[in-house]
Amino acid sequence: MGHWANRAACRGEDPTRFVLDEQPHLVPADKRDRVAFQLCAGCPVRAECAQDALTHRDVGVVRAGVWIGLHPSASRPTNKAIRQLAARANERR
Repeated sequence: MGHWANRAACRGEDPTRFVLDEQPHLVPADKRDRVAFQLCAGCPVRAECAQDALTHRDVGVVRAGVWIGLHPSASRPTNKAIRQLAARANERR
């Protein structure tokens, strides 16, 4: 079936769409969680994407429908959401 990223809904998209911290004028901080969810809605590889985000310790980007903020105050609920999604990828193996 190939690498999971080849099946991602965002494949071929402009990656800057997923860096919300660099777009404060377009996506206010209080809307980022909703925008992140919408960007990845329906993606068949959200769990694999979450696992990859954990592996690479991504910050400041949208991964698996979750905005991973730069600030520690935002990281606790984000880390929990990413870990839960990543667990689904591990269950499939």
